[in-house]
Amino acid sequence: MDSGFDDPDYDYAASIAGRAMRSMAEQQIPPTPTNFAVWFQYFAGSHDDLRNAVDLLIDHNRPFDARTNQDLFETYVAPQVNAVVAATSERLHTLMGTAREFLTTAIADNHSQMQAISEVADQGKAGVDPKVLVAQLMNELARAATPAAVTT
Repeated sequence: MDSGFDDPDYDYAASIAGRAMRSMAEQQIPPTPTNFAVWFQYFAGSHDDLRNAVDLLIDHNRPFDARTNQDLFETYVAPQVNAVVAATSERLHTLMGTAREFLTTAIADNHSQMQAISEVADQGKAGVDPKVLVAQLMNELARAATPAAVTT
């Protein structure tokens, strides 16, 4: 997704930021974050509609008052910001779902392993040969360690 908010290299971003700040000063536009976002996008050239709207305002000597600046932001920049936020939210939701599934599986595995170890301990109380108990316990611990080793 080319949102216009991708990370450009330092020199390119600094050049665009400088041009944006100079132009905002020339137009007497307060250097607020939303105004800067509009002018940064304008000079980045990633949005033809924004460029046309700003050029039209400049050509007709229209002032960049607070309402005009806000309209430019809401019309041309905010939708891009919202798209980035939505994509990030979707990725986070997917990641959280995967983590939930992993934890559910790990908890279930842990529960069954604790049950098996408890059964071995109960056999120890019943007088079963300690060598058999140790072997069963080692097998259960090895089985418990296998999924952990695979996921790390």
